[in-house]
Amino acid sequence: MGAPSHDVTQVCEIAAPFIHKDGSAGPITAARLRRSKLVYAGLCGLGLVPCIIGLSAGWQAAGLGLLFPGAGFLAVGGWALLLLAVTLVVFAVTLIAWFGAAMIVAPIGVWIGTALLAGAMAHGRVSPAAPLVALGFVAAGLACAYRFAQRQKAAELALLEDRCRYLPRELAQVAARAAAPPQPDERELTPDELAMARYVLERALQPVGELGGFDRIDQFQTAALRYQINHLGYALALMQ
Repeated sequence: MGAPSHDVTQVCEIAAPFIHKDGSAGPITAARLRRSKLVYAGLCGLGLVPCIIGLSAGWQAAGLGLLFPGAGFLAVGGWALLLLAVTLVVFAVTLIAWFGAAMIVAPIGVWIGTALLAGAMAHGRVSPAAPLVALGFVAAGLACAYRFAQRQKAAELALLEDRCRYLPRELAQVAARAAAPPQPDERELTPDELAMARYVLERALQPVGELGGFDRIDQFQTAALRYQINHLGYALALMQ
């Protein structure tokens, strides 16, 4: 028979130390987030310097371009404002490319490239409203991000409470229905299972550095070598 229900660990007891209403990021993640925020704040401050000290229009446009992708076109004005919308769309696409194919240079290139392009396009006098509009965009974006994070956190806490209500009961029922493990001499593999086990073991027991029998299609999507190795380990664990 399975383990008695009182041995089932309460999910709330596990999750409580890690999930709080004020945030659930661990110390390392929280430190990385703080560093990212400081870097972005410094980038915004650096971008506003040309406007504050009254440098040329090109420098002001390039500086505003550091606030967010395409912001420099606010300093150019006119039809160049269309490039702001185009830049935001392209930047979103590069984020997908970054996530899907590890093209980390793509979003960075679009951000810096559009700032330089805006700087080259800007001539004459920059409207005093351009920095204010750019800061308005930044403030709106940060407010939306904060609201999204708060709503996501509320949803996570609600899900935790829901799980705290039903998981202990469900786990106790599973434990009550669980069968006792069979004796070791009753767990022989069938011929077909042995053939599959041989296939797995031949790949797992190769000399270090050899990867015979693995597909090499790409290293970023689901055919990546790391996923093949992961599932090899899963198969060995299941067989054991």
